[in-house]
Amino acid sequence: MAPRRRNRPHLIIMRGLPASGKTDLARKTMEGYGNAGFILSTDDYFINDYGHYNFDYNQLGEAHAWNQDRAEEAMRDRVHPIIIDNTNIRRRHMKPYVQMGLDYGYFIRFMETPDYSVDELHERYPGIDKQDLYRMKRNYEPAETIYDVLYDISGT
Repeated sequence: MAPRRRNRPHLIIMRGLPASGKTDLARKTMEGYGNAGFILSTDDYFINDYGHYNFDYNQLGEAHAWNQDRAEEAMRDRVHPIIIDNTNIRRRHMKPYVQMGLDYGYFIRFMETPDYSVDELHERYPGIDKQDLYRMKRNYEPAETIYDVLYDISGT
């Protein structure tokens, strides 16, 4: 099991475009912790009782709020580690998790997937529109530290 940094639980925030391998990386990372924590993804909101994924863009805001609520509950319970498995394209997408992590005393780090081309991503997951992938890639904002997220002045 990976040690706690300064005896604090870990919050790991995944970043990457769809089909870039975030979930696989999250699972491998969790294995390093002895599969002791939680992987929380907004995508889980769209999985029905039969295990089928049914994404609905109109419910995305509600899905993000639901995942943030789960993350906060896990932090209150001191779960170690918590991995947030979302695209987190913009810094503001990570901010609620970073703020909660700080409020609950978590050590926070970001993990990014490789920078695949849109063609490679579309080949890996043909179900997503190429134009959406181009838009997401264009909007991807760098964030190396929690301060990049907390003090984001991009306004987007």
